[in-house]
Amino acid sequence: MHGGAWISGGALALALTLAASGALPLGGFGGGAAPSPSGPSPRGPDPAPTPTPGTGAPTRPTPPSVVPATGVMGPLRLTVTPERTLAQAGAPDELTVVTRLEVGPADDAAALPVDLALVLDTSGSMAGAIQLLREATQGVIDRLGPDDRLALVTYSSGARLLFTGAVDGDARERLRGLVAGLAAGGGTNLSGGLEAGAAALAGLARERDGLPAARRLLLLTDGLANAGLIAPDGLAGLVGRVRGDGVGVSTAGLGASYDETLLGRLADAGGGAFHHLSDAAGLDRVYAAELGAARQLAAREATLVLTPGPGAEVVDVTSWPGTRRADGALAVRVGDLPHGRTIKVVARVRAPASAAGAAIALVRASVEARPAGAAGAPLAVEAALAIGATDDARAVAASKVDAVAGDVAQALVSRRLDEAREAAGRGEGERARELVRSLREVVGEKLSYDAPSGERKEVALDALASELASGEAEAAGEARKVGAAAARAAGR
Repeated sequence: MHGGAWISGGALALALTLAASGALPLGGFGGGAAPSPSGPSPRGPDPAPTPTPGTGAPTRPTPPSVVPATGVMGPLRLTVTPERTLAQAGAPDELTVVTRLEVGPADDAAALPVDLALVLDTSGSMAGAIQLLREATQGVIDRLGPDDRLALVTYSSGARLLFTGAVDGDARERLRGLVAGLAAGGGTNLSGGLEAGAAALAGLARERDGLPAARRLLLLTDGLANAGLIAPDGLAGLVGRVRGDGVGVSTAGLGASYDETLLGRLADAGGGAFHHLSDAAGLDRVYAAELGAARQLAAREATLVLTPGPGAEVVDVTSWPGTRRADGALAVRVGDLPHGRTIKVVARVRAPASAAGAAIALVRASVEARPAGAAGAPLAVEAALAIGATDDARAVAASKVDAVAGDVAQALVSRRLDEAREAAGRGEGERARELVRSLREVVGEKLSYDAPSGERKEVALDALASELASGEAEAAGEARKVGAAAARAAGR
């Protein structure tokens, strides 16, 4: 990644690094308005006039131009917008910065063939959902084209590779018979399923002999690993190794008994999406979303780096896991980037103490990703943001940028939902109830969000609060899963 230079004079700095052409996440949340990165952002009033030294004549310091810092190349658009265009002078000031990475649409010719591994839990606890699992998996067979390949793996106490290869002719009918015969029984060797799915994808890659294809693994489970690797660190390390071979890994949790924290962590390590399913009826939408994301892959293994300006600090990011670097930058692995998607990263950044009228080089956002195909130069894009400083508190308050007000509110929702879920997990039911109910001031009585499958979901806050606080295992477990899914949707 090439470094970008900070520019002064109170203007927003913009630096681009471009090389090659090359976002699971999510749509709207609640009722907040989505920002329009291509349009102007609102501007607060200038600070109150201050006397010019030696004359007594008033002058008016000019804040930075209020447009987002933006970098564009090919289908990628990187936009960095502050919640305010002015910081309070004289002391450190913390504010929210919203980074959006938009991936433009692709024409049909850009679609890649897909190597898809379905790694399906068929342990004994899946008995009640096995028929819906069969039906949804039959639907995947219908969606696969002549250039696509499928690896079908089931796991219980051990793992079995049932099918691998192209889905055409006699093979399609044989696969239908295998899916119709899926049965539930045994334990949950999650790591065995992952290893078998990864090995099958490696075999499919060898068959393609270097021709490009999008490689995707979807892991489905309804419970906890109780055979093979069990420790979260070990499972995350396994997914990391699969990811290192160029495979995107997504996870899907069914019901109330799986570990939502673990599946979210595995999806982050794999650069994919985490799906929560209350029942297996929604599995068909998950399959369709995963196959669609793979077909429309624009770039792989994208990482966003937020580098603070001189004296500034990137405090944290909402919802995403971040890795602190020696220079104070925070690196966020945002995963694979399908065409037509937008990824949002909301960070808290502390501006340094500055004199009134100064320009503050606040943060530089940079993204690097691998091309969708096997060859090609890495893609890189960068944008740097500066704001102003004033000692007029009213001007600071008035400099809020309306275009990202919804994103700032969503970040608050995400953090409180995660706090509530964690409190419920510790047995602090009343604390969890209070945190969820406090969100009524932000979103009203109901929480709406777009799931990674594209489905619009709605949750009544009072019901969610009561279930988290209930102490009843199944209700509280399901509420924690819903809370985790909603928090990720809000924060991303």
